[in-house]
Amino acid sequence: MGRPNIQCVLCSTILAHPAGTGTASMHDHHKSQLCKKIRQRNVLEDYSTPTLEELWKKGTKVSKFHIFESKKLLTSRDQIGNRKLITDVTLPDGYDQVQFDHFFLEAVLATNMSFNAINNAAFRRIFRYLKRDSMLPSPTITRNRLQSFYEEIMERIRNQIPPGVKVSIAADTWTSPNKIAFLAIVGYWITDDWELREVLLGFEQICGAHTGENLADLVGDVLKRYGIESRLLGFTSDSASNNGTLAMALSDALDQLSIDWNCDHNHIPCMAHVVQLILGAFMDHLKIKSKGENVPSNFKESYVEKVASMVAGFLKTVEKVSSDSSYNLV
Repeated sequence: MGRPNIQCVLCSTILAHPAGTGTASMHDHHKSQLCKKIRQRNVLEDYSTPTLEELWKKGTKVSKFHIFESKKLLTSRDQIGNRKLITDVTLPDGYDQVQFDHFFLEAVLATNMSFNAINNAAFRRIFRYLKRDSMLPSPTITRNRLQSFYEEIMERIRNQIPPGVKVSIAADTWTSPNKIAFLAIVGYWITDDWELREVLLGFEQICGAHTGENLADLVGDVLKRYGIESRLLGFTSDSASNNGTLAMALSDALDQLSIDWNCDHNHIPCMAHVVQLILGAFMDHLKIKSKGENVPSNFKESYVEKVASMVAGFLKTVEKVSSDSSYNLV
């Protein structure tokens, strides 16, 4: 008699009966590219093909997710085969060279494209084909416009921060795939309506050693850039030793500007990082081993020593979270 099968009511594909595989296979099939392509081809070739919504009205069990897919996929005439009309972006009426240059710069940044790629003949030919009198900015002009764009965004951020509000920051380092180190600095504050606001204040390249003093100079420059040195409230970082040095160096630098900022009270170790270290040491202490005698993990032996040496720091964090209510946020 053979194995029992079922037929997809949407694309007519034969599937294994759920008695052996469960309904998950049916659900996965409805979301698959195969089912979507067959359904769309049927709609394009035969407008009488029932949609998911029509099947649902007839009593066929179709989920809301599938109805959403129906509206997005089956009723759309924007895609033919593997080609799709560009309908997911909005454009102003007419063509404006200044607006085009702005869109072009955003595309270069969003795709991590090299400025020198603009001079590539094959790349430029695409624009020439779309519009015979296209004028692409040179790499030099693109770089200059990037600097102007950066200054515009920085001014926009300055205007976002309400005057007089206390601003806290969080900082962490990141290394790019091409081995360039950066320090990301995020600022956040509470508005008068008790709404949390967060914005990226700086993404600074780290030149030289990752010492606390070096990083403190970068943080100080960012605070000065936005004129919020005297309004700094808290500083959150992971528990790396150089961040403790950073907080002390930042406190000394602000003290030279006659700004009182106590690093012992206002430097808060990242709770998530503290918990990660504790769990890593805990799992190592349990001596858990897999059947292959190897536990897939990013755990390092130095985590145990780090946790043992940070008892005071962790206690300080817990005390701040549970009892410190002496600081005004706004």
